[in-house]
Amino acid sequence: MHLITRSIQQSVVIDDDIHVTILEIKEDRVILEVHSPSSKVPYQIETLYIQSKTDSELEHDSVNEQEAATELIAASV
Repeated sequence: MHLITRSIQQSVVIDDDIHVTILEIKEDRVILEVHSPSSKVPYQIETLYIQSKTDSELEHDSVNEQEAATELIAASV
């Protein structure tokens, strides 16, 4: 395992064609942007985290993620 520190707007490149950029860092959350060729779908680690949550926690997280995405889109326009 490699531990790599990055700040906002910094990226990590994986296998020469997957780019992961830090968009935002909040108290307990990091928003990432992942660019990859359509032939490669990056494995999503958050899937493992989500499986351990209850339905009400998942619903709450989904609302928060939608709000964060809306804010991010509004800020970039």
